[in-house]
Amino acid sequence: MPPSIDRSKVIIRPISPNKAEQMWVWEMVIRNLTNYVIPGLVKRTLAQLPAAAIAAPVLAFLWYVTGNAIFSVLATVIFWVVISVANCYMGMWGWEACFQEEKANLYEYYNRPKSRFWVAEHEGRILGSVAIDRKTDHVAELKRMVLEPDFRGSGIASDLVKTAVEFCKENGYKELFLSTTEFQHSARALYTKCGFKETDIIKDPGDFYLTTLYVHIFRMTLTEEKIKPFAHVFSWHKPN
Repeated sequence: MPPSIDRSKVIIRPISPNKAEQMWVWEMVIRNLTNYVIPGLVKRTLAQLPAAAIAAPVLAFLWYVTGNAIFSVLATVIFWVVISVANCYMGMWGWEACFQEEKANLYEYYNRPKSRFWVAEHEGRILGSVAIDRKTDHVAELKRMVLEPDFRGSGIASDLVKTAVEFCKENGYKELFLSTTEFQHSARALYTKCGFKETDIIKDPGDFYLTTLYVHIFRMTLTEEKIKPFAHVFSWHKPN
């Protein structure tokens, strides 16, 4: 259960130009994403053929050199796990490297026309964030939606999403889309609750060489007009 919190005292405000605050928020975003994605990816990597194909020659070599079956198996398992974990973290680092301009100054990056970055703050502590990134005059992307684990289920996440959606309506957007990973089940439930519809599942062609990460795409239409969905979702994503 989330801790008792007076939501009337939670302030949703634009991120400040303060560098320390921006660094804290980016760290919060990456930490929460990593905590969701890495465990699931490591389990998948351990079970997939590429990792096993790497581990098999190691087992054979150790058994040949030492003649000790138990040692060889244990050492190979440790090697297998280390390689799997390292592969997943390399993929996450590669993902983060795609956003160096944004990371360098969140305030300036989102202080552009029709873009914005908000934080949810309670008694001086930042609990979560959400952002709107302009893609075209009529299409925006909802990004950096995160809430610290202790406060999930409190309604703050819904307030953040609603703030972003209202901003899009006020700025004349016709479509809003977002992405979330296959492992972020609570996030997908939140977006559905807030009125988004899941439209695509695509393969992230990032640096997860020994495994595959799938990304779920959600969309919300903000107009009654019939519009063609925004096709080019991410420059670093390619459809299956």
